[in-house]
Amino acid sequence: MTNQYPVVLVHGLFGYGPKEMLGFDYWGQAIQVDSPLQRFEASLGPISSSHDRACELYAQIKGVQVDYGEDHARVAEHNRYGNDFTGKGFYPQWSEQTPIHLVGHSSVAPPCGCYSICWKRNFGDPAPTRTGSDRFPVYLPFSTAPL
Repeated sequence: MTNQYPVVLVHGLFGYGPKEMLGFDYWGQAIQVDSPLQRFEASLGPISSSHDRACELYAQIKGVQVDYGEDHARVAEHNRYGNDFTGKGFYPQWSEQTPIHLVGHSSVAPPCGCYSICWKRNFGDPAPTRTGSDRFPVYLPFSTAPL
């Protein structure tokens, strides 16, 4: 194995997190199989905008309060701040030097890609943008559900 970076599983539209839907596991066997990699399951708004879902994902990974941004909250007519994950982050040390793998299902590519919005707001710098290497993920929406 080339790296030991943790994996964050991110559900798609109409998906749910591990403590929702009466404990039914969205990821099935993927979360139960033995792995040397640390794994986390994100819980995003099932029908929220890509912007909102990106902010929620960022907050869960870093362990901060969800901040949708003042301008966005005003335009979207919702609260600026959401759930507070302080002290409960999946991988608070997440940075360019300590990357993660984002594994998404279905329509999750925009929220994963939009993490740069949250990164810039919280760190003041552009997020890493290279993709496809050992250090930066490639975001691909996919679905294995039959039509």
